[in-house]
Amino acid sequence: MSELQDKYCLGSTFGCLTPRWLFNTVLAVFYLTKAFLQYIYWLDSIYLVEATLPKTIKPIPTPVQSGPLDAETLGKFIRARRTQSGMGMHEAAAFCGVAVDTLTKIETAKGDVKLSSILTVCRMLGINLKVEAWEE
Repeated sequence: MSELQDKYCLGSTFGCLTPRWLFNTVLAVFYLTKAFLQYIYWLDSIYLVEATLPKTIKPIPTPVQSGPLDAETLGKFIRARRTQSGMGMHEAAAFCGVAVDTLTKIETAKGDVKLSSILTVCRMLGINLKVEAWEE
């Protein structure tokens, strides 16, 4: 046997445990753990959605926009649309595919949120954003 094989081989029972084998094993355990935790989170989110369904959501009237659209006004529109649809915060976040924290940040206009998340929430709630061309 070579010097490298002498260093990593544990005998004929286990075969040769190379660094590559060890890396692949650790990686497999990591991905299985990650998948299990995602499954538990998914089950927990279903429980949260089911727990919020019986609550009555009071619809908020659609806000009036005056001037250019800002984050606070967009958040008010999103909240109004969500409540008019009868969805609570957890249910709407699950429906839109975003975290509850993200939806809260969008509605309150506090904190940084990715534009893609904002556009996804608007699209899923049926809010159309329009960009107009400017004159050069």
